[in-house]
Amino acid sequence: MLLFAGKGLDMVTWVPFQRSGFDRLIGWVPDAEAMMLWAGLVFPFPLTKAQLEKHLVYAETHPLYKLLTAQRQTCCHTEKGVA
Repeated sequence: MLLFAGKGLDMVTWVPFQRSGFDRLIGWVPDAEAMMLWAGLVFPFPLTKAQLEKHLVYAETHPLYKLLTAQRQTCCHTEKGVA
């Protein structure tokens, strides 16, 4: 578990993304514009469980995370590249 604190931000906890979060993430991407803002060209719209499953294969070099607020609420999903 990684922690991040930034200016004006609550403490955010980085937790490895798991399959149990697929539905929540899919629900957060309502249209192609939102998809482009979140994922660029990595995922085409609509986001699907199959796309996320395929992406999890690359978790060793491009791990996916969900970020939790200090209140333990999911606030973001992101990828952290490893060099």
